[in-house]
Amino acid sequence: MKKISRFFYNIWYFLTRGRKYKPMMEHNRRPVKRSRKIVLSSLSVLLIAFISLGSVVFAIGAGLKRYDPGVFRDYTEIWNEPHDPTESSILDETDSLPSVELPDTALRSDKDVQNILIIGEDEKKKGDVPRSDSMILVSVDNRNKQIKMTSFLRDCYVHLPGYGDNRINAAYSVGGISLTIKTIEENFKIKIDNYVIIDFSAFEKIINRMGGISAKLTKAQAEYMTYYCHHAFSEGSNRLNGADALEYVRMRRLDSDFQRTARQRAVIEQLAGKIKKYNVVDLKRLMDDMLPAISTNLSVPELGGFVADAQVLTGYEIKQFSIPAEGTYEGKSVNGKDVLVLDVKSNADKLSKFIYTADYTPIKKK
Repeated sequence: MKKISRFFYNIWYFLTRGRKYKPMMEHNRRPVKRSRKIVLSSLSVLLIAFISLGSVVFAIGAGLKRYDPGVFRDYTEIWNEPHDPTESSILDETDSLPSVELPDTALRSDKDVQNILIIGEDEKKKGDVPRSDSMILVSVDNRNKQIKMTSFLRDCYVHLPGYGDNRINAAYSVGGISLTIKTIEENFKIKIDNYVIIDFSAFEKIINRMGGISAKLTKAQAEYMTYYCHHAFSEGSNRLNGADALEYVRMRRLDSDFQRTARQRAVIEQLAGKIKKYNVVDLKRLMDDMLPAISTNLSVPELGGFVADAQVLTGYEIKQFSIPAEGTYEGKSVNGKDVLVLDVKSNADKLSKFIYTADYTPIKKK
């Protein structure tokens, strides 16, 4: 024990005095000054913080599942696979729809704004064609201390590079994340820096880890949730566990995809509020649950940076938007499938202003 004590004393002496240390003597030790005790205490706190953060970064490196951007798939291959025509993301016939007119502006980016595309991947069995159930662009504006969330409604009629015009979520089924990013960039002229794909199968676990969420339900929503979640809900404020929350953010039979995506953004905002109160240990536990269920091109240091800056980022103002914007689209139906034929140029302009302008508030669909 004496050798161990000497060892730590020597380290302390070196750190606090900044020069060659004197070995600790067994007798006649002078009392340590209060100022040096404070320095030592501060160093200990910093050391613990760095070790804790290091464990989070290590967990990120160990748990991160690298995602292969995938091979582009031909429409014919997917059309020939068994699927429910009303549920497939791909439109088999588009002759009745006008050609998409793309903006002629340059791809826009900003060194102070990081655009991260978040894809909620639909639950599927092995071998099924993947589908993007939700698509949210999160723009972190470090200059203006804002986070902007933009939902792309899955029925938006856009141009898929190399494949022609179709619904936006068809891009994910046909070409995975690569084609999805190219589609958004070509249609809306916004540079996407990174992506995160979240498997909905882990959504419940993450919500439960964070203590559930609260939701204000209408009478119709309460009845819907009671039927599908198999326990009672009431009109007004309700507490939702992971399974309840998953049903809440996915239901759209009662209203529309506009309301469904608004619920998704509201849940993300509520979770961000919870993270404000998290310490490093809480964040590590959350990452342990999240990492096995996500695929991303963010590096381990980048993810570690987000964890380290979590308290700062959750203090940013959060703003919301959805594409298409109100007054810029027309709803149609093609062989029983809903399609939103939008003015792509107008939406690209509004999206650019929303992301890169601090005080721009676009008209939103309620």
